[in-house]
Amino acid sequence: MRISIPSLLATLVFVAACSDGSSSSNDGGGGSGGDTGTTTSEEGGGGSGGATGSMTGSTSGTDTSSTTTSDTTTTSGTTTTVEGNGCESAGSEPVLFSTSVQPIFSQSCGSATTCHLKASASEGLSLKPGSSYAALVDVNAKQSCNGQKRVQPGSAAGSYLVNKITATDVCPTTKKMPPSSSLSAASKQTIIDWICQGAADN
Repeated sequence: MRISIPSLLATLVFVAACSDGSSSSNDGGGGSGGDTGTTTSEEGGGGSGGATGSMTGSTSGTDTSSTTTSDTTTTSGTTTTVEGNGCESAGSEPVLFSTSVQPIFSQSCGSATTCHLKASASEGLSLKPGSSYAALVDVNAKQSCNGQKRVQPGSAAGSYLVNKITATDVCPTTKKMPPSSSLSAASKQTIIDWICQGAADN
């Protein structure tokens, strides 16, 4: 069988052309697919996610920390100031024990035969002139549930006498004073002012 040279050359050219096209197509498709997948999916996605997580964590932690510290400090400072001695509403006008406080006891705390003005005073607390000051100031209150003094100079909150005349935090089974009536608002304030000014024997 005879094959002409021109036919053989044409066949070789055709085969070579098909091989190159196939190779180019395969190489191009594979390369393009690989590059696209790597860049977009792995590097882009990973980088974006990492940055977002880092920024969120940092901002959240900083804001929460500073707000809590500030609020706590302010609140506890205010509470201590207000509840320190109960004298935040006390007046500044000088109050004398002999002419302003003792008359309240003499008029409202019994008689010669009753309560705190009789010879054998109730609860051992004599509020008669000449003996009331020593029976009140810096003396432990028998009925107090909190270890208060009957009168603690400079502290209305630490003076159980204030609890009794204002009917505030009076211990169970005990009564406010006076038991069957109440002191006027002015009389209560006079006693509180005297205590807050130092409860002097003046």
